[in-house]
Amino acid sequence: MNQQDRQAPVAYSPGVMDDLKALPTNQHRNLAIFLIRDLIRGRERGEELRDRSGMDLQDCRRVYFGTAEELRLRGASWRIVYQELTAPDNRRTVIHIVAIGPRAGMVVYETAAQRLGRLPTPDLSRTHGRSHAAQLRSTIAPAQGASPDGGWRQAGSPVPSRRAPDPPRRRRGR
Repeated sequence: MNQQDRQAPVAYSPGVMDDLKALPTNQHRNLAIFLIRDLIRGRERGEELRDRSGMDLQDCRRVYFGTAEELRLRGASWRIVYQELTAPDNRRTVIHIVAIGPRAGMVVYETAAQRLGRLPTPDLSRTHGRSHAAQLRSTIAPAQGASPDGGWRQAGSPVPSRRAPDPPRRRRGR
């Protein structure tokens, strides 16, 4: 039995076929299918993933693909995220395709994390300062004659004049 005859079993997460259908062209779909075939046959092995923006994908791997034009212009912009799992008989490796999609905006990694039930927890330390400041209220009393909204105006409304109001006119005595 030669190396090409050995094939690892393959499993697909629900939604992977929809990922394939959502690829922009038939050329992209064919590239993804050929790449999966190479993974199953052991000709290709992807790069290990690390923690990606709070998404635990450390037991996953990724392979890149793209059309020749995409590769020439900006590099591979599409990914297949998969796992190499041990079969219950402990003799074989099962290739589990988790997600196929664009790298842009971390879409494919978020999809993979969601399908594996590993959504990231929000990093509150980055936004805590801003949200805390937004919740604060001014402790300074408004100046006399200030508008009831504290001087804030809606976008697009005219800027109030900075000129002091005219003093009331007195009538001269008769």
